[in-house]
Amino acid sequence: MNDDPLMFADEVAVTVAAPAAPPWRVLIVDDEPDVFRVSRLALGGLHVDGVPVELVSCSSASEARIWLASNPDTAAVVIDVVMESERSGLDLARWIRSELKDTLIRIVLRTGQPGRAPELEVMAEHDIHDYLAKADTTRTRLITTVTGAVRAYRDLRTMALQRAGLRRIIDATATLFESSEVGTLLGGILDQVGALLLPRGNALFFIARTPLFAPRDQPAEVIAATGEFVSSIGQPLANVVNAEVLADIQRALSSGHDVQAQHGSAHVFVLGEGITAALYVAGPGALGEWNRTLMSLYAGSAALALRNLGLWKEREGLLAAFSRFVPNDTIRLLGHGDVRQLAVGEQIVRELTVMFVDLVGFTRLAETMAPVEVFRLLNAFYGAIGPGIARNGGIVDKYLGDGAMVLFPEGPEGACDAALAICAALDALNASAPAGAPPLRVGVSIHCGSVILGTIGHTDRLDVTAVSDAVNVAARLQSWTRTLAARVIVSDAIAQALGGDEADTRLRRLGSLPLRGHGAPIEVWERIDAEESSRREAKRGTRERFNAAMRCRGEGRLLEAAGRFNAVLLEDPVDEASLWFSWRCTEDMREAADGEKAIPALPSRPGRG
Repeated sequence: MNDDPLMFADEVAVTVAAPAAPPWRVLIVDDEPDVFRVSRLALGGLHVDGVPVELVSCSSASEARIWLASNPDTAAVVIDVVMESERSGLDLARWIRSELKDTLIRIVLRTGQPGRAPELEVMAEHDIHDYLAKADTTRTRLITTVTGAVRAYRDLRTMALQRAGLRRIIDATATLFESSEVGTLLGGILDQVGALLLPRGNALFFIARTPLFAPRDQPAEVIAATGEFVSSIGQPLANVVNAEVLADIQRALSSGHDVQAQHGSAHVFVLGEGITAALYVAGPGALGEWNRTLMSLYAGSAALALRNLGLWKEREGLLAAFSRFVPNDTIRLLGHGDVRQLAVGEQIVRELTVMFVDLVGFTRLAETMAPVEVFRLLNAFYGAIGPGIARNGGIVDKYLGDGAMVLFPEGPEGACDAALAICAALDALNASAPAGAPPLRVGVSIHCGSVILGTIGHTDRLDVTAVSDAVNVAARLQSWTRTLAARVIVSDAIAQALGGDEADTRLRRLGSLPLRGHGAPIEVWERIDAEESSRREAKRGTRERFNAAMRCRGEGRLLEAAGRFNAVLLEDPVDEASLWFSWRCTEDMREAADGEKAIPALPSRPGRG
């Protein structure tokens, strides 16, 4: 080297700043040990933007490949063109871009034989930052080249991080108010902050007081972080930083002003309404006014996003509470997504399955209980049966004191499964009741048909409900569960929809029954698989004889029917349905003999003495 950098002792010394962050790492790849020693002497003490430059050496292209693969944060690499072969350096440069896929590291090629690798040709064919001929390289030229390469790397890395941060912000914005996405949004914002402060990329963001999220005495938690603080997300701030840092952060919070210290800086953003956001950035030195302004914008936006999220969550909480009184599913059946869109008189006709649930004997039970015990019992009952209704697609239209009306938009199967779940839940509730407590009994009726679903009331008080003959039939059917001591009865329309007939062991035919306020009687079936285990087995055992008795009754052979029902009672004396139909057959024969109408106006239950 004719213009050896060591010959110029009168060049201006490079200013050395206090270490502020991990150094810029520069790799020297050359098979001549003297080249690295000269480079170390030339670049010794070099700082770029206050951060020291660390030199690392490799003596071959193959060794450099191994080192670069393990050190992706290398800022620049100075490569000798001729090493193991005449093109080792060129091949290494191509490998860095095409196989290592590192587009950020700055590549400087250096050669002692420029004729073998012409500068213009090399610059045109390879993605490199600079080209140095050893014979023409002075100390100053080497310093400016490395400084420019490091700064180019810094800027490219900043842009890459900002691009990634913006992408995270954009992705999170679409679903901003999902709690899982807020961390993504804040993480993207901190990526931007970290890029602005390169190479000091260690930062954390937290909310000091968040009345919309937690009590005031709850400690501040790290919401988003970068660099060495990434693992601290979700932890209390006091567990993340040491006592000195925590004291400075608390000082910033109490004063409302930023605090600069050797260990880092705390930046406070007061948004009002008791919400104070803070950003802590590790590393010494004061921030420039431009960076401070940008940080204020970024962190302030992050805190504002959290504040808006809190308001949104509060709104969602109110809507969720409101939906406990007016189910959102009912509103959606009307074609609306928001209760505010409802108007008086809106209606739609749909095919729905309607269920009525009744707590049998509740009136007599309530007479023996204190009011607070009555409410406790009702809430325990609804709490037990509610999950089974919801799980099978049921929508509670209204609670009726000791019962409920439930709609099933998806068909009879869900309603019947829900009825079985209700009975199973009641059995479990009875099993857990205190000793001596009377068992609770339930009656469920199910029918389907066209239903008018709409809003009734006036502008200041609306209700969403279903009205139709199908609803009336389901409600009237429910009274027969008490008369016949059946847990679940379904109309013939439900039985047919499920493919049921007399051969179906789940069902027992109850024949044609009159309904209060309804013109013609309807065919009714009992779901005997809904009974508790002992009653279920007893009814299955007599099912065929019971069905035969029902056929006799339907054909008008009342005397034979009464005898068959009595035969069932001999085997199962507590079969309330057989008892009632035996009595009804006897009454019909007596009324027929007296010339009276053979069908009772209302169902009634015989006395059992």
